[in-house]
Amino acid sequence: MDVIELQELLQTLEITTGFIDELDKANLLTKPLSENENEILYPNTVIDEIKHILGLQKLGYSLADITKILKVTEQTKAKKTQKARYFTVGQVANQLNLTKRTLDFWMEKGLIRPSSTSKSGYRLFNENAVKMVSFVGDLQTIGFTLEQIKSITDTLDEDFNPTNGEIVRSTHAIQSKITDNERAIKSLRGFLKTIQKNTRGYKMEQNSSQERIDQT
Repeated sequence: MDVIELQELLQTLEITTGFIDELDKANLLTKPLSENENEILYPNTVIDEIKHILGLQKLGYSLADITKILKVTEQTKAKKTQKARYFTVGQVANQLNLTKRTLDFWMEKGLIRPSSTSKSGYRLFNENAVKMVSFVGDLQTIGFTLEQIKSITDTLDEDFNPTNGEIVRSTHAIQSKITDNERAIKSLRGFLKTIQKNTRGYKMEQNSSQERIDQT
C-alpha cells in the first residue's frame, strides 16, 4: 500500500484543506490512515476519488448532488467495505506508551514487522500488527529476553497463526513464565500487606510520640 501526506495531496490536486473538510463532512472521502496533527496520511486511492469529485463539479453538480450520485456507484460500495485501518510507527508508539526508538530497535532485531511499507518509506501497521507489538512488550515485561521473544515471534504471523512446529515450545515457555510471575505476584502481595500493616503501626507510633511531645 502506498500513502500520500495531506500537504502533498493538496499540492498535487491544487485544493485546500477547507475543500478536504467539506468532503469529509459530506462523507465523500476515504478516511485518513493516520490522523494526528503532525502526520496525516491518506491511501493513494484518495487521489482518484477527489479527481472524480472535481470532474463532477466541473459538470455543474453540487456536493449534495455528488453525494447522491456516488451512493449508487462502485466507488461508494468499495469505500464501505474498506475495513482495514493502518497506523504509523508514531501512532503505534503513542497507543502503547512506547517510544519510536524502541519500535525501531525491535524492527531492527526482527521482533516485529510492519504490515506494509509504502513507496515513500512509511512503515504501516494494521490492527493485528499493533497487537503483535503489544504482545512483544508484554513478553518483555514478564521477563523474556529479546532473543527469547524473537524465538517466539518467529513461530507466529501477525494474525497469531503458527508458522512452524516450534509453536508448541513457545506456548509452553509463555505459560511457564506466566505461572512464575503469578507466584511472584502472590508473594509480593503478601509482603505488601505486611509493609502496609507495619506502616500503619509506624504512623500511629509517630503520632503518639508527637502527642507526648506536645503535652510536655
